Amino acid sequence: MQDSLSKRKISSKIYDVLTEYIFPILLLTSTGAFSWAIRGCAGYGTIRGCVFVGCMLSSVWLLLSHENTYERQRRYSSGWIVLALVVGIGIGGMRGWGQYPQWCNGIWRVRDYDYNYVVSIHPLIGYFWLFIAGSGWAGMGSALLAWTGSKKQIKKKDWILRLSMGFGSGLLAYILFKTFPGMFLPLYDSLEYDNFLICTECSDAIDDIGVALVMFAILIGFYLYEIIKKDWMNVKLITIVTMISGFLWVIFMLLGMDDIWWRVWEGSAGIGIGFAYGVAYVVCNRKLKEDNPYQRKQKTSRFPQSEKIIGIYIAYFFGLGWSTHQVIQGHLDIYWNIDTPTFNWSFLIPWGIHGMVFLSYLVWRAVKESEKKINPNADPLPEYIFITAFVYLSLRIYGLMVTGPLDNPWERGFFMFYLIQMSIEILIMIITLLIKKKQN
Repeated sequence: MQDSLSKRKISSKIYDVLTEYIFPILLLTSTGAFSWAIRGCAGYGTIRGCVFVGCMLSSVWLLLSHENTYERQRRYSSGWIVLALVVGIGIGGMRGWGQYPQWCNGIWRVRDYDYNYVVSIHPLIGYFWLFIAGSGWAGMGSALLAWTGSKKQIKKKDWILRLSMGFGSGLLAYILFKTFPGMFLPLYDSLEYDNFLICTECSDAIDDIGVALVMFAILIGFYLYEIIKKDWMNVKLITIVTMISGFLWVIFMLLGMDDIWWRVWEGSAGIGIGFAYGVAYVVCNRKLKEDNPYQRKQKTSRFPQSEKIIGIYIAYFFGLGWSTHQVIQGHLDIYWNIDTPTFNWSFLIPWGIHGMVFLSYLVWRAVKESEKKINPNADPLPEYIFITAFVYLSLRIYGLMVTGPLDNPWERGFFMFYLIQMSIEILIMIITLLIKKKQN
């Protein structure tokens, strides 16, 4: 009898180590590496690519964190995490960072018409702004993710204060940048920033640094709100994601990942972001303890229908629809050398297809639930496995469709690597779900 109990305890500890520590870090790091490398492919630049990343990371986070229960089991496990990551990571695509790698090497080619004309710049300037880029890109998603799991119920006045601190900080940063540009722009006194015909790359520096500064200031404003409210778990979440991603971007640049090949660098940057979210999950999103009544007695969601329709369905309809539009554009460009407009009306058809899939599923769920007595204490999101699987597999396939052309040995190697990577990830997800089922 004691041997049986002892074996069960050992098995339970092994399951906890796998599902609470190892699998989250592996899955989120791997997903970050894949999705961020796709972000740099044809069709997936700027915001479009970052929305792709947000959709993929949110699907994995939702799969890992959701529990089949009415009461909250984890701090950040509601359906609102989807909207938070899609929007938070997606808007990061507004910024550019193409200037920073050459700054890290101590040079700056300021004339696009004269490649040999370079000026010297201190490498620390490049690494500083690279840190701001990496931390800000991942950090905004973590700030919005923190909103989904605030310790106390957020009232209207709290939302006003939170948003005011964020956007107020951004406005202050914008005013400072416009008033004292020399404080932020490198070599401001020695380069002709006001003459873009001579210093053609100065315009990019102004745009990249200006947007990065404002976005990072907004993030700091949201961060300060959590400190004022003493919501230390939210503070911890944002700190972990922001710091780890920023420092890993700097480390990977120091290791020369950008000198190997562009997809190697993008994959490395994605590892930094995914690993940051993985560590944040392990530290901040473990199962709440039985003696934590303040959290455990909260319902999974105060507005379950809004959470499903807005937080998940609309967010994924937008994200998947846009990604479907872009994979067609990218695939035609890579494999058929067909250059299409950034927005093509004929590509709206895939949006409709995804919409019909979700609509059909919602109707089916509504009919099914109307035929039985609904348990008010039941899981408000029983369909989470279908949702995450649909999103994850769709985006994985899209990523493969823009990895190429396959006559390039580098692209062919990464294509095969992505297939193996996907197989391992799916296996880990299946094991995770089986362990969850066994524990429940």
